[in-house]
Amino acid sequence: MLADVARAHPGRVVWLKPTSEALAHLELLCGYDADLRGDANRLTNRLRALMVAHWPALERALGERLDSRGLLAVLQQYPSGPALQAAGVDQITAALKGQRVRRPENLARRLYEAALAQSVTITGERTAAQSVVDLAGQLATLLARRGALENEIEQGFFDLPEAAILRSLPGIGPRLGARIAR
Repeated sequence: MLADVARAHPGRVVWLKPTSEALAHLELLCGYDADLRGDANRLTNRLRALMVAHWPALERALGERLDSRGLLAVLQQYPSGPALQAAGVDQITAALKGQRVRRPENLARRLYEAALAQSVTITGERTAAQSVVDLAGQLATLLARRGALENEIEQGFFDLPEAAILRSLPGIGPRLGARIAR
């Protein structure tokens, strides 16, 4: 719609020129956020591949929640099927509640049953469990940094004069608005 108005009535469109400092700030923040997003994707894929290779039922039970902060903290505590088996449903539930995960009882039961479902021990399981701890810690740190960076991007975006115009468009939030403005 905006492109059509710009084409049909070019005199009605007013292009705002933000200060170069504000644009440079947003450019750097958005570039850093894109790098972190790529790193988070890489770490999530690596963690998922490790889980599939050693505890496939557990990876299926984790599903789409693998990159949630609460679940990553629990994975750092119980990184393998045998660790989850040894902990039991009650300890897993307590760990999930401590991380404020939604419906912790159901998830704990599902994780425990997935851990019990595997009857084969894979060679290198102990090393894989340590790698899960490391990757989960790195991913949790990265997600926390992205959360803090989101606040910086939001603040930088709302400092721009065209932020009010961009925010009035449906579906445009601070991150996308910042990418459009730069």
